[in-house]
Formats: sequence, structure tokens, C-alpha cells
Amino acid sequence: DLNTYLSSVLGAEYFVRSLEIGRLKSKHIKKTAGGDYYLNINKDVKKSKTFDRIAWIEPTFAKELISYLESGKKLSTTKISQLMTKAKLSDNAQPFYDLRRRGSAQADQKLSDAEYRHFMYLQGHGKERIEKIYNVSTIEKSIATQKSIHGQLGTKRVAKPIPTPTPKTTPEIVKLEKQLAKQK
Repeated sequence: DLNTYLSSVLGAEYFVRSLEIGRLKSKHIKKTAGGDYYLNINKDVKKSKTFDRIAWIEPTFAKELISYLESGKKLSTTKISQLMTKAKLSDNAQPFYDLRRRGSAQADQKLSDAEYRHFMYLQGHGKERIEKIYNVSTIEKSIATQKSIHGQLGTKRVAKPIPTPTPKTTPEIVKLEKQLAKQK
């Protein structure tokens, strides 16, 4: 289903926390003058005791997300977590967390020190250290860095439209849903 698809992309490709995904509304999706979309993870969305931040998202995905949220629906990571547990993709009590952890492992292997610091900012970690070492003065500069990071991690889909999930476009989710249905 579309909720599972959108939530899994937000976690696996944009490294947004499960808690933050559930708090997102269409008003948190912003567009720069240059046409880039980003999530405004502010006090309404962020985990407590963390800081406001932005997370660049691709235009096609942003439009799909806006449409979903404006239809009055809320995002939830419950189903993707259940599917991950049932398929034994994670033994973590909170399997959705493993999507973010996977991103951190990839970033540690592929990014320069400066890019890794910005990646940690993207996840909502290490603000003080980043402000001292890698201060990004504008949203546009942050987005440019994030695009570079996504390119290196292989999570950038620019110029590749994101299809609406169907059995043809999301075989992994369909397979997991079938396994879950058989176990009920």
C-alpha cells in the first residue's frame, strides 16, 4: 500500500525517524526558489531534545507525499516494521530503526569526513560538532551537499520518476504482504 511505500522510502532513503514520519504533514514539505523540495523537520516533527533540520527530497517523491498527506491520510511505519519482522529482515525490537542504521553504515564506508558530518546532521545527530566544523549557511547549500551524499550512497533518484506502488513496481512489499497473510 502507498503508506508502507512512502514510509519505507522516508526511512531507507531519507533517513527520517519513525516517530518523525508519523508527525509529518503536507505543510512540512517546502520548496526552494530553485525548485528543490525538502522536509522541514521542525519542532512539530522532530524527536524531542534534537534540533530543527531539513532533509532534501526528490521532486517526484515530494509531490507524491504531498498528495498523500493532503488527502487527509497519516503516515505510519507499523506495517513496514511488521513486514520486516515477519520476513526476518531484522531481529531488532524496532525494525524500522535498522533502515536508518543501514544508511549510517553505508555513509561510514563511502563518504568523506565532511560529508559524513553533514549526513549525521541529516539524521539529527551532532549539531554542535557540525556547527563548529561544517557550518552550512543556507538551505540551498545544505541541499547541494545532501544531493551529493545521496548520489554517493545510491539513494538519489533524480530524473527517474517514482512509480505509484503496484504489484509490478513493489514486488518485495507484495511478497512480504503475502508471507504475512499466510502466517495469520
